[in-house]
This record gives sequence, C-alpha cells and structure tokens, in this order.
Amino acid sequence: MGKHVWLITKKKENIWVQWIHSVYLKGKPWWDYSPKNDDSWYWRDICQIKEMMKQHITENQLMAISKYSIKKVYLKLMGSAPVQYWTNAVWGRLGHPKHRFIIWLALLGRLNTKDRLLKIGVTTDNTCLLCGIAVEDHRHLFSGCPFSVRCWQQIGS
Repeated sequence: MGKHVWLITKKKENIWVQWIHSVYLKGKPWWDYSPKNDDSWYWRDICQIKEMMKQHITENQLMAISKYSIKKVYLKLMGSAPVQYWTNAVWGRLGHPKHRFIIWLALLGRLNTKDRLLKIGVTTDNTCLLCGIAVEDHRHLFSGCPFSVRCWQQIGS
C-alpha cells in the first residue's frame, strides 16, 4: 500500500492515479488530505498508511525516490539498525540449536531469571540460587555472582 501512496505523491501517469486525483483529491494537496467517513475502506487505508509514513518521511523525500522499492522505504522509515556483532557467534553453523537459543535469550536479556519470574508471579523469592546473596538478574548471574566469577576465571585460565 506504500507504493500507492508513492504513486499518488509522484502523480504517475496511471489511470488509477488520475482517477484518484479526479474523484477524491479534486485539486487538493495530497499530503494534507484526510478521507471522509463515507469513502471506500481501501482508500481510507491508503490515507492511513500515508499518515504513518508522514511521521518518518517528508513529501520531498518520497518524491525523490525514482523507482519505488519496499526496501528503500523501509530503511527510510526505520533507519539503519546498529550492527550486532554477536549474531555470527550465536547463529554460526557449529552451535547446537538448544545452545544457540539459550545464548540468544541471554544476549537479549530475556532468560527466565528469578527477578523476571517474580514480576510475572511464578515465584515469591528472587534471591540467587548459586550464592544466596543478591537478586538473581542477568547482570548478577553473568558477572556479579561469586560463583559465576569463579567459573569465568576457570574458563579464562
């Protein structure tokens, strides 16, 4: 539907675009147009997509696109994501699927640690099972717990 917004914005020589301009827009500026309640559902959806696009892209930026590409518009709307260097380590071909999944959850901070389980009401205690001193969360589990520190030291030596 983004392509329809682009076609109307560019005023492409297309019978559908000409029909839209004669039936709905009637000489009004497209970028400021808002549909009526009795317009067709599809036209209202196109206008809704235009409103979403307006939050991230200007009319001039959309006009500057010579050939519509979903990828180009997506990158303009979402921006470029920072490169994640850990993805090759997690999703490399030598890892076991179970290990890949657990590492992925750990890197995203989504493991079911006791602090997360307490928030959803599964447990009533959030102290670390390994040391019994502090709250079990990702930071404590991987770098703050005395037991995990000893494990990392043994792995490193």
